[in-house]
Amino acid sequence: MKRVGIAGFLHESNTFSPISTTRQHFEQSSLTKGKALVERWRGSHHELGGFLEGAKAYEFLPIPLMATYAIPGGAITSGSFNQLAAEMIDALKAALPLDGLLMALHGATVAENFPDADGEMAYRFRQVLGPRVPIVMTLDLHANVSPQMVSQTNAAVLYRSNPHLDQKQRGLEAAELMSQTLRGMIHPVQAVERPPFIIK
Repeated sequence: MKRVGIAGFLHESNTFSPISTTRQHFEQSSLTKGKALVERWRGSHHELGGFLEGAKAYEFLPIPLMATYAIPGGAITSGSFNQLAAEMIDALKAALPLDGLLMALHGATVAENFPDADGEMAYRFRQVLGPRVPIVMTLDLHANVSPQMVSQTNAAVLYRSNPHLDQKQRGLEAAELMSQTLRGMIHPVQAVERPPFIIK
């Protein structure tokens, strides 16, 4: 049975806020690793719940790494981001070998040292997994999808409704894409185009 890592790092950052987000904010909201991740998110409406349900439906073994989120706030401090990212990568390395990775990101996460914190997380995962292991990520509806986020992953699945009524469905969609990729049924290719306009 294929081994697929399950991870989540989510924060909706507001760079206008003077109140920085720290590791403590993540701990106060939710920070789980290993078995605790499964216990926290199994059966939930979140895409992490969709990942776990999808593993059963599409017959791959979910390997829980680490999942954390904080309530919307200012940019994540450099120290907190570095610490959380390092813990995430440590969990990833400890779980190797993996056949794939399902990764829940927000798409609007900013750290003081990385304006594209989501892209940085994707890059760090890719550096460990190498170019051949598929990575499928989920993103919020209003994600700031960056070239780095796209280049470091194989497929991106975004929410389609606001309010977010379809998070679990998007997690299931990502799990199905992962299953089809691992079975050689599809070979996902993606690109990002960013037209220079603002919708009012």
